[in-house]
Amino acid sequence: MSVGEVDEKCDQNSVLGVAVRRFRNQKFTLACLCSFQIQTEEKYVGAVMSDLSNRRSDILEMRADGTFRTVLALSPLAELTGYSTVLRTMTSGLATFSMDLAEYRIVDRTQQDKIIEKMTNYRCMF
Repeated sequence: MSVGEVDEKCDQNSVLGVAVRRFRNQKFTLACLCSFQIQTEEKYVGAVMSDLSNRRSDILEMRADGTFRTVLALSPLAELTGYSTVLRTMTSGLATFSMDLAEYRIVDRTQQDKIIEKMTNYRCMF
């Protein structure tokens, strides 16, 4: 599902980040992925990259511009809750970031079970 298809069907502000769909009698979970860009000083890049890795982000590109670095990444929206505060703390307020809705992807079974457990307090046993 592309961003254009999502925009036609629902308001971006009402997207919860996780949707359950039925396709050929199978249920699967879709995660909302956001593309984002972080600009920070070179000395903070290691900490930023480590944090992105912990948030299941895919690093798409890293660019150098003098002493600043720009990191382009793709991450599940659910992992970005409170990210601006964390980024400010990590970089002593010297980083900026912007985020846009990118796409939806099917979540693997392990991650799907974690989402269901978190939302319902029910642990999948199969």
